[in-house]
Amino acid sequence: DFYGVCKIVTEHLARLFRKKHGLDCTGMRYMSVYGYGKAAQVARGSLSPFHIELIEKPALGKPGKSPYADALLDWIYVEDAARATVMASEIMNNPSVSLNICGQRAKISELADIVRRILPDAQISVEPGDWAFPPYTYKSDVTEAEIGYKPQFTLEEGLRRNINMLRVRNNLPEL
Repeated sequence: DFYGVCKIVTEHLARLFRKKHGLDCTGMRYMSVYGYGKAAQVARGSLSPFHIELIEKPALGKPGKSPYADALLDWIYVEDAARATVMASEIMNNPSVSLNICGQRAKISELADIVRRILPDAQISVEPGDWAFPPYTYKSDVTEAEIGYKPQFTLEEGLRRNINMLRVRNNLPEL
C-alpha cells in the first residue's frame, strides 16, 4: 500500500544520503506499539483501534470489541520501544539504515485472553477471522546484533502496566 511504499522510499533515501553525504541515520520499524497515550495517535494508521478496544476500554470498565481474532501481531510495550530508540541513538555509524523493533507475537484473541486474565470482569468480544494483510511478524536478530536490543517486558507485564496507568489516570484502583 501507499504507506508501505513511503517507508521503503525513505529507507532508500537514507541509503542514498548515507552514501553521498555520510549522513549517519537509522530508521526504526516499530511493530504494534501499545502503552499509555496510544489512543491519541489514531490518525497515524498505527493499529490504535485494537489498542482502544482491547486494552483501554476494558481498563476503564467499558466493553471492547475487535475483529480479526486470528490476526497475528508483534506487540511491543511503549517503554521497550523508547528504550530501543535510545539504544539506536547511541550507536554511531550503525551498519543498517533500518531496524525492526519487536516485542512479543500474539493473535488478537490471545491478547484479549491476557487482558481478561488481568481484568476478569472485562467484557471483550473478538470476532473470528483474519485480515487481508500479511502477518506482522518481522525478524529482530539484526537489531539485537547491532544495538543489543531485546524486549524487557512480556506481553502480560506490559499490558498490566498499561492498564494500571490508565486506571490511575482515571481515578480507578490499580490491579
